[in-house]
Amino acid sequence: MTIKKNRVNYTCNFYRIKPFRYVTALYYTVTTATTVGYGDLYAHNSREKLYMIFLEFIGICTFSVITGNILNLKKSENVSNIV
Repeated sequence: MTIKKNRVNYTCNFYRIKPFRYVTALYYTVTTATTVGYGDLYAHNSREKLYMIFLEFIGICTFSVITGNILNLKKSENVSNIV
């Protein structure tokens, strides 16, 4: 950040502020781990990145519950055919 004659020039690098760097790192880690990908639309600021991380975790939980229920139904179907 530079100061010129009692005016502040807001040209500081946004990603040099540490909390924002951690949010960005967490966003890229979660997006890569969930295999969502980056695509044409992506989060631009920290608030959007945190919202996308939240949505990706909700998606993981929903997918896990649905897959578990389907497998549970399949398992109970096989047991009923044997008995």
